[in-house]
Amino acid sequence: MQTALTTKGQATIPVKVRTFMHLKPGDKVEWEIHYDTDTVTLAALQKPKRQKETWEKQLERIQKSAKHNNESLVESLLKDRREDLKMESKKLKIKL
Repeated sequence: MQTALTTKGQATIPVKVRTFMHLKPGDKVEWEIHYDTDTVTLAALQKPKRQKETWEKQLERIQKSAKHNNESLVESLLKDRREDLKMESKKLKIKL
């Protein structure tokens, strides 16, 4: 995911990141610079309450996604699992 800086040095946090972190307008975030690895970490200051989906809802969502994208159910499940693995980390790292 990429974003561009404005002339004021501002950048938009991508929708996928905001959704994953459950960020809403007015939420506070913290940026931490890691000089040794040339990365920046973004963390939400308040712990979001994540609602767990039932397996029925998860399957329904995946089936709709597969139909919409003309993918097989297995391909869609694998894609969804890869996304879950990426998002299991609580913090996101952004290369400078």
